[in-house]
Amino acid sequence: MKKVLLTMLCGFFASVGFSQTIYFSEDFEAGQGAWTTTGEWTHGAEAAQSSQYLSYAGNATSFMAFNDDAQGGAHVGGGDLISPMIDLTAVSAPLFLEANVFFANGDYQGADETFKTSVSTDGGSTWTELKDYAGLAWSVELLNLDEYAGQNVWLRFAYDDGAQWNFGCAIDDIIISDIPVNAVRRDYKLSVDGGSQFTESGQNVDYTVEGLVVNDGYEAITSFDINITTDGVTTTTSFDNLNIEKGSVYRYAIENALNTGVDFKSHTVDISNVNGEMAADEETGDNTKNIIFNPQAVHPDKGTVFEEATGAWCTWCPRGTVYMSEMSKRFPNNFIGIAVHDNDNGADAMAYDEYDDALGFGSFPSGIMNRTTELDPGEIVSPSISDMQSPPVANIAIGGEDNGGIFSGSVKVTFNQDVMGANHSVAIILTEDDLTGDGPGWNQISGGYSGGGNGPMGGFEYLPTSVPSQWWPYDHVGRALIGGFDGLNEIVGDYFVGSSPSVYFSDYPINSGWNTDNLHVIAILTDASGRIVNAVSSKYSDVVAAGQVSSNQEVLSQDFAAVYPNPVDNVAFIKMNLNNAAQVKVDLVDNLGRIVATKNYGELQGNTDLSFDVSQYNAGVYLFQIQIDNKIVTKKIQIH
Repeated sequence: MKKVLLTMLCGFFASVGFSQTIYFSEDFEAGQGAWTTTGEWTHGAEAAQSSQYLSYAGNATSFMAFNDDAQGGAHVGGGDLISPMIDLTAVSAPLFLEANVFFANGDYQGADETFKTSVSTDGGSTWTELKDYAGLAWSVELLNLDEYAGQNVWLRFAYDDGAQWNFGCAIDDIIISDIPVNAVRRDYKLSVDGGSQFTESGQNVDYTVEGLVVNDGYEAITSFDINITTDGVTTTTSFDNLNIEKGSVYRYAIENALNTGVDFKSHTVDISNVNGEMAADEETGDNTKNIIFNPQAVHPDKGTVFEEATGAWCTWCPRGTVYMSEMSKRFPNNFIGIAVHDNDNGADAMAYDEYDDALGFGSFPSGIMNRTTELDPGEIVSPSISDMQSPPVANIAIGGEDNGGIFSGSVKVTFNQDVMGANHSVAIILTEDDLTGDGPGWNQISGGYSGGGNGPMGGFEYLPTSVPSQWWPYDHVGRALIGGFDGLNEIVGDYFVGSSPSVYFSDYPINSGWNTDNLHVIAILTDASGRIVNAVSSKYSDVVAAGQVSSNQEVLSQDFAAVYPNPVDNVAFIKMNLNNAAQVKVDLVDNLGRIVATKNYGELQGNTDLSFDVSQYNAGVYLFQIQIDNKIVTKKIQIH
């Protein structure tokens, strides 16, 4: 069974510079002391406490830990770390409990591992929960104990692996005092998603500045300003009526986009005026980011596709999230990213087995550009730009209609050069953006970047090892392969410049759980080797608004032909009146858009009743695609 390494790095906070009264403290430097344990709690320093898939890096001292990973796959369970009695009978409020906490919260294979702090006033007979931790790198967590002033208390730190081989937790530097000792009032961080990862962009692209504000201080953030400075001119956007508590994240977006232009340009983005005052952040080095545009000329009609194998369980897959999203923002009309989710190695609520199996990757994250070149997501910038600069063999247009949640699409291919003996296929892929959810398979595991030990990654370095999808929604998620992974092999034969055949895909039911406002329709054109030679992506709403696109054949009115009986059991008849002699051909197309039968009726004229034997085909909805010379009409038929 495959697990994923979780590495977390985080510095320890310095003490504030004023006096406080410490009523209790434990740093575990001398060992476990008077604390009692159940389960597999251990004492030691980072090197001894870490294991293959769980690193406690970031704490140079000794601490108590429950390393579930180190117990092996056969172990399930958890255990408690319980303090001796703590005498607070002579203490009055204010009263704070702080501790340096580590919790992987990996939820391996969908099992909910938990780490909680509770307090008792009766020697452990009953417990009151104080905190159920989310994923944390080493972080000083602060809890209010005012209601327990004047009493004897016991503290319990409880870990449970969710009855699965999971990861673990750790605790150190526990302090009860009247004023926070190691926790800081102000510690906030700013990200610009992938805006600082690379510099290349398309020309004259409207780019939305967006990212995260992360609060690591114990004072809640209620307002802040985002400033963007370009060529000495600063514009400010204010955000207010917020409540970003310690350990929480706010996702912002600036309404006025930056235009990438055609020349190299640097923009500075910073956060200021937090809570309407100038109180200093404890660490200002993470308050400012740079976004640089180095515009590149690309071909306006060339689409480059990158299909990435990814998983919510995959500790390094945030790299794909950041690079694909940033490429899509910087090259919105050319770069097409598709995130193909897998759950073979852990829970993933967006898994698409058919697509994942077709890609066939065994390592994550990994992807393939135009179905020819396997690349790490962090390597896609230069080869994608090079491909987007090449003229396409054919342009692609896509259209469609939605009939009560049933989608029918059409793809028009217009050749830019003569192609003799073409053997091309067309497929439609649906993707969905802005996906969020709760429960197993929704949090993105990001231990590879959490804490910053492996460098910046769009803001994931500021986040815990388990990132709620509400903080970073999933985009580009593969939802449907219409026509299958390989598509429909219907562009066959000799084509000349300006030739524009069309391929039709009928009656695909849209899942009721998908938000069509966030769907994209992607059309890909592949050659005989399976290489994607061009692609185009449009919003679902735009595709439906455009209506069906047709070839250089004229589309006839629906009332030009009638089909009866409908539904049909054995033989269907097509009735029409041809004023002039014309060549007539009829294709039977299944609900995946595949031509399953063709009949050529030769030259006909006048009133006609064409018979078409459908007795050998499975029950379902089909289309008759009727071609009269260079004109076409499509009729739906139900086979019993």
